[in-house]
Amino acid sequence: MTDPTVIWIIDDLKNDAKAAWSVVKTLLSSLTESSVDMNPVILWSDGFEWPPFANFREIVDPNAPKSCRTNYPDIVILDLLRQGDTGDKLEAEAVYYGLRNWEKSKPGKIAFVVLWSPYQGQKDAQDFIRQVNKNDQRLIPLPTKSESELETVLKELMNRIVEEKE
Repeated sequence: MTDPTVIWIIDDLKNDAKAAWSVVKTLLSSLTESSVDMNPVILWSDGFEWPPFANFREIVDPNAPKSCRTNYPDIVILDLLRQGDTGDKLEAEAVYYGLRNWEKSKPGKIAFVVLWSPYQGQKDAQDFIRQVNKNDQRLIPLPTKSESELETVLKELMNRIVEEKE
C-alpha cells in the first residue's frame, strides 16, 4: 500500500470547493484507470484558520461531520479571499504561512500550493502573491477559478508527485 496522496481544498465557497473537488476526483479516476494508485485522501475546509485540522470534512458539505486529520498535504488548493458583505477580503495568509512553517518538520518535499482564486484587481492579494512567489518554487498562482486551468495544473502536479514518491 502506498502512502496516501493528501489533497486539501481550502475554500469558503461551497460551489467553488465542489468544482475543485470534482476536478480532483476526475483526475484521480483517470490515474487509477492507468494503474497509478495514489491512495487519495481529499479534505475540505471552508475556513481560513490555522491549523485547519479540526475543520476538515471528507466531502464538500458544511453539514457533514468534521474529520480531524493531520496528514501533511501533497497538494493544497487554496482560495485567497473570503467572500463577505463588504466585498472579498484576503484571508489565506494564515493558512499559507502556517502550512509552510509546519512543513519545516516534514520529511521530504513540501506541498504544492495552487492558489485558486479570482484575485485580479485585489491589490492586497496581488502583493501577497508577489511576496511569496519569490521564494516558493512549489507555489502555483492561477489567475482565476477556472476548472480547466486547475485540471491542467493538477494533472502535472499529480504526475510529479508519483515521480517523487518512486
